[in-house]
Amino acid sequence: MEPFPNDPVLARLLQSAKLTAEVVVHDDYGFDKTYAELLGDILRTREALRKQLPPWTLDAHGILIQENPYIAALTRGGYEFIVAFFAIRAIGGVCMPLASGTLIEEAVYFITLIESSCLVSGAFYAEHSRKIGDALVQNGHAEFTTLEVSVDAPPVGNVDIGISNQANLAPHGLGMVLFISGSTGKPKAAVLPRQCLVFEHPPPPGGMTLNYRTPLPPAEDVWDVLKMHRVTALIFNPTLLRGMKEVWVNKIAKLPSEERDKYLAGLRNIGKIKCNGATLPPTLLEFWSNLAGMPFQNGYGSTECGGGVIETDVNKPITNKHGIGFIVTDPPMDVKLANGDNGEILVKSPWMMIKYVGDEAATTAAFDEQGYLKTGDLGLYINGEYVFNGRSNTDYINRIPRIPVEDALSGLPYAAEAYVVAVPGSMPREYCAALIRVNKDSPVPQDQVTLKRIHADVSDVLPAYMRPYMLRVVDATRSRTACRRSPCGGRLSASSSRPAGNGTSRTRRRGWRSGAARRCPFFSTRPSPRPPRRPLRRGIGWGCRWLAETAIRLHDGCVLTQAQCQDAQEEISHRAAEEATRLQHRYQGRRQKRRYRLVTGNVSRLSIAAGVQRRDRTA
Repeated sequence: MEPFPNDPVLARLLQSAKLTAEVVVHDDYGFDKTYAELLGDILRTREALRKQLPPWTLDAHGILIQENPYIAALTRGGYEFIVAFFAIRAIGGVCMPLASGTLIEEAVYFITLIESSCLVSGAFYAEHSRKIGDALVQNGHAEFTTLEVSVDAPPVGNVDIGISNQANLAPHGLGMVLFISGSTGKPKAAVLPRQCLVFEHPPPPGGMTLNYRTPLPPAEDVWDVLKMHRVTALIFNPTLLRGMKEVWVNKIAKLPSEERDKYLAGLRNIGKIKCNGATLPPTLLEFWSNLAGMPFQNGYGSTECGGGVIETDVNKPITNKHGIGFIVTDPPMDVKLANGDNGEILVKSPWMMIKYVGDEAATTAAFDEQGYLKTGDLGLYINGEYVFNGRSNTDYINRIPRIPVEDALSGLPYAAEAYVVAVPGSMPREYCAALIRVNKDSPVPQDQVTLKRIHADVSDVLPAYMRPYMLRVVDATRSRTACRRSPCGGRLSASSSRPAGNGTSRTRRRGWRSGAARRCPFFSTRPSPRPPRRPLRRGIGWGCRWLAETAIRLHDGCVLTQAQCQDAQEEISHRAAEEATRLQHRYQGRRQKRRYRLVTGNVSRLSIAAGVQRRDRTA
């Protein structure tokens, strides 16, 4: 039996295969497979790849030439993807997974970007993959081919396949392509090394892992699972913890004590609350600490870093509300701050990305002179502990830090979520908009969540120049991911409350990216109209409403040329300058009338400006 190339992830696969003959994969789509069956499907798919790939792409050992090793994969998440991933690695390839909702135009763009000559698919996406292949052939990729992964090969009788010494693949070589989320621009294809995610120690005997991901985790269902089953490990994110808090406050806390204690007992089975993705607002952290009485662990990392970089120690108390802890030891890595004890977080790790495919400028900008990866995140080093201090390119708008404002807004009892984003304004000044998702089950009625109330409620924790001057309240959408920069160069990407035909306001669920199609909005086939010139109406709200709607239309999937982008941005900036000038003249030395229910402030600072209060305009 032909051995595998010397790849660290394949070596670990073979080591694990010798440990057990039991079923190791339970797939939600009906697959229950042992290691022997998995290896059989990997070998069959590997041979199919070699037969269908153009001969010039393989060397004498049947290994992909490393100048062009990329192969795309479009499968269901589960057993099919596992087979595709290992089969691609078994010929020295680099797997680039495509999202299940990838459009044909998107797939053509991504595959062209990595210069792949093959697409491996699962049975469910076979027809869609053939259409992608046809589109690529029509675009000049004459030798492009597609094939389905094997899922029914006979099991390998002897797991002792072996590793070839003649096909040595460097552990730090190209291993896998992952697309970053695109929340600060269009997605980039980050290439991670082969040794990424190859842990030094095997999993403990008898251990099991449940891999499940949904765009919007059902918080109530998570509570039910914790109550009905014994779950001993669970990784949360801030959105899930926020949703579970709402379920507890509005439903579980109102149950009889005996029933309520069952939910608490299930929660405490996990031993600790581990949260990744972002730091928790202080009020949310305090809620979970008081409710569960368990240690809290927060982790920091990114796709480009190849995983976790810093995490808190459950055996040590959290001394800072935004503390992210200490450097992880597996794998060993080096972390430093640009200015010694503060500044941008810089990482050097054997798992960190190698490059961005097809973007040399972005790759060069991602590393410093010493080879450290520039994360774009700010940090502090206080008393031996790292503290997250926000994003370097969005968190200081007009010299005002974003995190304290978000913490203050998130701590309001009627605010389920709060974000602060940059909005293009009068050059070179930039406005700061606050986006809030109102808690529907809050004791405060939604029609009473006015800017005046918010301004008063945060006055105890924010100085006057950091309090919201204008505000937009938006509904949450599926992804709940704030897009901090639009593809056209503008910086507003938020849901809009724009006037409906009868004069009342309605909330649009746009501007928050969700799914593969929204991660790449520039593939839309819609026409690209130039934003119309709307007259500014009376009141500060209407002027800023125009700015928001214009930026949203630009973000909402239009195909814009560079000239159109520049023209639209100039118009937005022009309107913002007009609005800022008018405000300064109108409000200087006197208070705004109560007619518009806006809280006055030092307008010349424009610290937290732009956006409008969500209100009924029919009065």
